[in-house]
Amino acid sequence: MAAPPYCYRCPFHKTYPECGLMCADDLEAAIRRIGAEHIAAFIAEPVIGAAGGAVAPPEGYYRRIKEICERHESLFIADEVMTGIARTGAMFGMEHYGVEPDLIALGKGMSAGYTPMAAALVKDHVMEPILKRSKSVMSGHTYSANPQSAPCALRFSSISRSMDWWTRPGRREAICSRGCSGLQNAARSSATCGEGASAGAGIRGRPRY
Repeated sequence: MAAPPYCYRCPFHKTYPECGLMCADDLEAAIRRIGAEHIAAFIAEPVIGAAGGAVAPPEGYYRRIKEICERHESLFIADEVMTGIARTGAMFGMEHYGVEPDLIALGKGMSAGYTPMAAALVKDHVMEPILKRSKSVMSGHTYSANPQSAPCALRFSSISRSMDWWTRPGRREAICSRGCSGLQNAARSSATCGEGASAGAGIRGRPRY
């Protein structure tokens, strides 16, 4: 496990950019400590949601991470279950950082949460050895091949395109920012973070009501 790219509560007690992206270099240290031969991949949410509350990384973080993964021949996997399908104002959250992961995991955003739906997007160099050998990916689960989910996802894709859904999160970012600013005013010290419609505020101290 590597240190999170959380500037507001930096695990190294540094400030960006003077820190030199120590949080990214912590991955390098972890790989060297464990051994690259024991690490298959590095997995990260473009904007940390499940464990951090809409924490966006500092500029250059994911580019450094990608370089480290390539140097040690580890795959870079983007968990886009929360950030994918235009949640951040781009089709995929990782687009904001100019990095292409080796794999992308997608989920509920594909069907707007109405039915179980998920997908894994895989680059050619990852699929190539599979196609040369077994030619199959063993990934069957309880909801696989759900006959209701597939048309629901297709319909949502059609509706969202007709409603220009892909750019709406970017326009809603201003609304989210205003809401987070209100939280800032109610707290002794706080900071806003996130991308597009995935936003949050870090608060320290007891809020003033």
